[in-house]
Amino acid sequence: MTSSARPQKDIRGTAQAFLRVWIVVGAIVIAAAVLQVFGALVPVLQFLAVGSLVAFVCAPIVNALERRRVPRGLAALVGLLVVIAIAVGILMVLVPIFVQQIMEILVVLPSQLRELGDFLTRVSRDFTTLASSGWAAQVDSMLSSLANVATNSVAELAGAMGKGIF
Repeated sequence: MTSSARPQKDIRGTAQAFLRVWIVVGAIVIAAAVLQVFGALVPVLQFLAVGSLVAFVCAPIVNALERRRVPRGLAALVGLLVVIAIAVGILMVLVPIFVQQIMEILVVLPSQLRELGDFLTRVSRDFTTLASSGWAAQVDSMLSSLANVATNSVAELAGAMGKGIF
């Protein structure tokens, strides 16, 4: 082997390593672009999924009406209205229950935050080193202010929901 063949081999090996690195970088860039496109397509895919589900549920209704000599367009409209009515009925049953439970949690939350503050104050009194540090008073004041914010938020939320329901 000549001395000139050795540098060419090293250059070729370096070029191949360089090419491999750029292939990996290119693959990462392409993967990131594909994921970005999928991220942009998520709303479209959700819309198609919901549409497919509605069509799947409507199909038996439409087919049954079409067998009874109802035009397919009118049968599709009736099937869609039936599915929408069922969905609205389910929402009318579930949403009030959900809202009631959320309101119960929000009403109880301020008192539970105050109880947590009291508990931390009692714990700090039990441990003299903690009591002398003053952190318990700071935590208690933070929890009290958080409880006041939660109380105000519950009142505002209840007023907004009342206006929205009305």
